[in-house]
Amino acid sequence: MKLKRDLRKKSKAEMQLAVGEYHAKAFEATEDLALKYGKTVDDIHHAIRGMDTFKRPCSTSLHNAKVWCYAQEINAGREDGQKYKVNAVAVMLKNSTRFNAMTKSEATTLLTEFEAYKAAKLQAMPRLSLAAAAREVNTFTKKMEVELDAMRERTSALVFLVVARSDVADTLRPGIYGPNEALDYFPHCMSMTGHQFTLKYDHWALNCDATALDVGYAALRKETTGLIANGLEAKVGKKVIMKYSDYDAILTYHGYELIGWPADIPFAAPSNLATVDKLRPLRDALLNGTCRWEAMSTERRAEHAVKVAAAADVRKKKEPSDKGKTRSEAAAEREKCKHDEGGANEGGAKKKRRTNLLRLTEEERAEHIRNCEAKKKRRQRAKLCGKDFISEEDQPAVPARKKRKRAGEEDDGAVAKQKRPALCDSEDGEYTPAQEKGKGKGKGKGKGKGKEKEKEKSDDDEDEDEEDDKSSDDSRSDPDLPRTHLPYSAQPSKRHREHYPHFAATKKIRLADRDKAKALRKAALAGSDRSALQQKIAARRSPQKKAPGPCPAPRPLKRLCHGAITDEFWLRGAFENDL
Repeated sequence: MKLKRDLRKKSKAEMQLAVGEYHAKAFEATEDLALKYGKTVDDIHHAIRGMDTFKRPCSTSLHNAKVWCYAQEINAGREDGQKYKVNAVAVMLKNSTRFNAMTKSEATTLLTEFEAYKAAKLQAMPRLSLAAAAREVNTFTKKMEVELDAMRERTSALVFLVVARSDVADTLRPGIYGPNEALDYFPHCMSMTGHQFTLKYDHWALNCDATALDVGYAALRKETTGLIANGLEAKVGKKVIMKYSDYDAILTYHGYELIGWPADIPFAAPSNLATVDKLRPLRDALLNGTCRWEAMSTERRAEHAVKVAAAADVRKKKEPSDKGKTRSEAAAEREKCKHDEGGANEGGAKKKRRTNLLRLTEEERAEHIRNCEAKKKRRQRAKLCGKDFISEEDQPAVPARKKRKRAGEEDDGAVAKQKRPALCDSEDGEYTPAQEKGKGKGKGKGKGKGKEKEKEKSDDDEDEDEEDDKSSDDSRSDPDLPRTHLPYSAQPSKRHREHYPHFAATKKIRLADRDKAKALRKAALAGSDRSALQQKIAARRSPQKKAPGPCPAPRPLKRLCHGAITDEFWLRGAFENDL
């Protein structure tokens, strides 16, 4: 007894040691699988345990293959009633030496043939008649009805089954099967009974052409785009925008790649595939699983990262101009380029920089300041003239009288010859457009009288204006000279006068000429007898005011054409009565 116990303990210890070695090897193999397929170790363990625990109950076995093969041999040539049953064939198989002494290769071949027979048997085989097909459908639906009721009781799931014809020659009867709770959906939500829904579905199935559903390009493109985008979101677990132009970023950040893309179709967005012949194979590949999203392994991600890094576009920086030179050499080169007008280094002509006054001597600084002031004056003069700079030597000759006028040296004779401004004739010296047009201050009566009076007034001064006009015609006709006299209607604004002081000085000269002309006119009129014309002018400038009379009686109110009464008509009637 003791010997048996010792042997049992020894064998148990050896078994535990062997199991430990097996687990160590299995763990290493699991890690290799997880690393290869991009999964975790727990996922691999779960897959292994599922394969070991859950097996198909009708799996193919060598015994069933032998029974099938032996039954075909002994039942060959027998009629249906004389064939051996399966149990009898299994008993007879025990005495068969050929099947009991099969080699491994023969057993493998037999299993392959038996699996092919089972696959062919499971496929839908057409019946000999439509009546046989209808009986099979009835049998199947009865079994399914029992299963649906049982599943409702076991799992509380609501499922219904709809059977319809696919050809008008079929003799089966359309129907709907399921629990009552599931069939209550149709009258409550679709406003029809289950039977009516079955008839509509049967009518649609009879007239449906599956080949005509995917003919449209827009439908194919939409379906293909949705399959690709939804597949990526299902794998990643969140909403991801599928960008075909940035496909490498999806591989890098999410670790999923689209495999099985058809070789004869370029990899691009479905919207860029312009024909249906290119979209349909891609859609079919996405539907049958040939083209799908798969997780990238660790080696695949590392390989892709190296590929992306190698293909990155490295921007080349501009080569510095002082490359290969010391600081002193580069500084000397910059100074040379700065002082030499045509100086250029190896990189080409450099842009001239601003002069640093701190590095210049006193003489160079003074000369630089003078040059800047001269440039500034030339620019201002060019702006005023409207052309490029004109030197003082090239300026055209100016009459002596104009020189004295600009310098402010005027004698008594020159004052008498000043041109009277014809556009400013009011007492306050303001410009009025009515005076320019020759109109008086009336309200519309005698429109030509004001113009005649103004013409008579200016006849005395025409002789004096002729000499001034002749002397200034030459200067005004020269286009190179600036305009020093502007009409009052074109006076510059305040902002314009600040930027261009020439115009402000011009306005002061015009105002001074106007005041002097007015003073001379008043002195001439005061020292002589006033004529009838002068008296009319004085009466027009200072009219006598009438004493206010009694307020006239108001006239009846007038109405506008649309019936509204206003004070405008009453005022107009009162004014006419006063006149």
